[in-house]
Amino acid sequence: MKRSKGFTLVELLVVVGIIALLVTILMPTLTRARELAKQAICGANLNSIGKALHIYFAEFNDAFPLIVQYGDVQAAINVNTQGDEIWPDPPGTATPLGTNAMQNLWLIIKSGTSEKLFRCPTDGEWLERKAATLKKYGWISIQNYSYGLHKPYGNDADDVENKAPLTMSLQGNFIIMADKGDGRSVFFNSTNGEYHKPVIHKDDGFNCLALGGSVKFHKTPVDTNEANSHAGIGGDDIYVAGDEDGTKNLPDPYDGPAQSGSLNPIDDTDTFIVPWKK
Repeated sequence: MKRSKGFTLVELLVVVGIIALLVTILMPTLTRARELAKQAICGANLNSIGKALHIYFAEFNDAFPLIVQYGDVQAAINVNTQGDEIWPDPPGTATPLGTNAMQNLWLIIKSGTSEKLFRCPTDGEWLERKAATLKKYGWISIQNYSYGLHKPYGNDADDVENKAPLTMSLQGNFIIMADKGDGRSVFFNSTNGEYHKPVIHKDDGFNCLALGGSVKFHKTPVDTNEANSHAGIGGDDIYVAGDEDGTKNLPDPYDGPAQSGSLNPIDDTDTFIVPWKK
């Protein structure tokens, strides 16, 4: 009997089974490769923001972009340090996020930096800013951006205790921006296996932008004691106010409360990334 051309049902099932097996094997690799690509884009975003900041520094005599007057964290954000009104009419209208530190970076967005750079592609909670709600400038929700900024001012209106980068002599490796946090350290508790993950790149770590312009991904491997947010100078935890050098006691990272917005950086090696995810 002459066999007809084509595949038998058994042969087709074998081929389908092989393809399904290959997909099962390759899918985790493809997923991982996609996440690594997103991390690279996230780092490139921070790199571009860093370049925009340095252009701003050059234009305004090394002044850090600050909108709040005199370092008063309670002041309504409506006037920048150059006296140029950038917020919607009527003058003096505060933005929905009030004195949120990230609002200061609208001074570089206003100068031409793309608002899209403030979105990390891994950030699943990102929401597009509805410009019509606020007319032109200002973040509306903490979900409009994926990064946090070193707290750029203290709580004293007289500026005496201002810890703003423009008032201090900082090293080039001082971290001024990073992926936003949620008010706690990144940590792994080997006693009970508890792992407090980064907010965005949860199983990997977070990107950091240094004052000098360099960007580095700080790895926090899952289930190891290396899972931490001590990415700053001298092992400083960048998500809490206080250094690791004994100058200030830090809260217990395992059961301590989320950091209060009233805390300030304590010296020129202490990064404190704000605001955090709420």
